[in-house]
Amino acid sequence: KVAIKRIRGVEETNESDHIKRACITEIKILRHLSGHDNILSIQRSEEDFIVLELMQHDFRGLLISKERIFFSQPQVKGYLFQAVKGLSWIHAKGVIHRDLKPENILVSPDNVVKIADFGLACFYDSNKNINTALRLRITGTSSESRS
Repeated sequence: KVAIKRIRGVEETNESDHIKRACITEIKILRHLSGHDNILSIQRSEEDFIVLELMQHDFRGLLISKERIFFSQPQVKGYLFQAVKGLSWIHAKGVIHRDLKPENILVSPDNVVKIADFGLACFYDSNKNINTALRLRITGTSSESRS
């Protein structure tokens, strides 16, 4: 089974170029991060959709569930360990997620944790200051280029 993420804004709008660039970046980053057990894997991409592996739950949904799910201490430790392993991989590969929250941490029925939604993520050069990488992503310029 797979999940299909529709790329909104592909039709002509004022924001379509920005949305297309963000989607292209997300696809590049997902491919760049592939091969880690705790990163959601991309199966295929087309112009207006991305095919991803299917996950049952996200942490937010589990936390606010009306069924009152209780987690044991070993479960919590396991979830946290997997999330940190995934985040460590992301940073080791030169990527900043920039939108890590319970909705973007997915859990499978067999308790495998995967980090998802790289729509705001960006690459950074570990040899440069991380603030410069973020400034480039947000404003499109760096203080270095202004001098």
